[in-house]
Amino acid sequence: MKASISELVVGYDRVVAAEAALRDEWRERVLAAYARRRVDYKEALSALHQRRDMVTSFAIWSIILGSIGYLLGFLWFKGTGNLFALLLSMVGAGCIAIPLVALWSIRHETLRPPDHPLRDPLKVELFPPLTLQWREVLDKELAEDQVSFRNEDSFGNGAPFGAEGERAFVQTLRAALPGDFYILHGLQQRHGDDVDALVVGPTGVWVFEVKFWAGTITWHDGIWQHEKDYYAPGGIQQTEHKDISQPPGQQWQRMVQDVVKTLRMREPWLVGRLQTLLEVKGGIVFTAPNAVYNIPAATPFQWGDAATWAHRITHAPPLAGLDAREALQVVEALLSRHQDLHSQMEVYSMAAYAEQLVQEAEARLAAWVRSA
Repeated sequence: MKASISELVVGYDRVVAAEAALRDEWRERVLAAYARRRVDYKEALSALHQRRDMVTSFAIWSIILGSIGYLLGFLWFKGTGNLFALLLSMVGAGCIAIPLVALWSIRHETLRPPDHPLRDPLKVELFPPLTLQWREVLDKELAEDQVSFRNEDSFGNGAPFGAEGERAFVQTLRAALPGDFYILHGLQQRHGDDVDALVVGPTGVWVFEVKFWAGTITWHDGIWQHEKDYYAPGGIQQTEHKDISQPPGQQWQRMVQDVVKTLRMREPWLVGRLQTLLEVKGGIVFTAPNAVYNIPAATPFQWGDAATWAHRITHAPPLAGLDAREALQVVEALLSRHQDLHSQMEVYSMAAYAEQLVQEAEARLAAWVRSA
């Protein structure tokens, strides 16, 4: 995920306001330009009808005279073999063929009436959905894998397994969640500690600790164990047992506390109005295929695979009072905390991109009006 973006709320407000303002400010001008285009179209259509009438009259007389010349020349040549008669016949045939081609061409010439600027498809071109365009770029920025995943295996050794599991989970969420959810991963809310994955949307804030653990995972009375089969030299199957030094449930709780702290510090007004925003949901995600879980139903934490969590997120009850703009406030608060921890990070403004979209839309409207 690309954490180097800022001013999300300002950019969102700009494009939302601009969509309505552009329609109001340019409505009369585009309608006046459309009226001029209609006048030009009617004049061009009238000129086309006149040309059709002239070509039709010319073609009729040319075909009549050409037919006479062709018949006379043909009969004369047939009776005498005179070359002048052959020439007369050929000229007559040309007088028939040429006007027929001209008549066919003018009859198939058409003029398309100008599109109405306040109706599709021209309406979408002149008044594009700026909010949608802005959101598409934001989603693209958030989807870029610019923040490194933690690279450790289940025993804390340097390996790409953790990254693989987190990517698999994020990809599942992107495929399953509707467009009004924001998916973030790899953000830091404290020095040296990443939040594996985080979702913000209509159903609230969700935090996940992602584990790519193969083999058999057991939890009993707060104790985690991981058993993993492997083949030793000589092809002998061995089972390795190891207690988990950092219980995933505690890791998840720590990430939740960090997220809540960020929201309290950076969005106190929003949190004060919407206390349920601090009721962060989520839990542990297991992403390794064919793993076996000996975890009882009653645990102090929630757990599941990627598909299970995607279902829970989308089917949870909406968080009352959390609209699209306030969801962006949450995302921006989390991003800004990460950026503060990485002070050398170059930040790209989504407000600047919003302004670019508005200017491009205004330039497109002005060009269309001037061309009328």
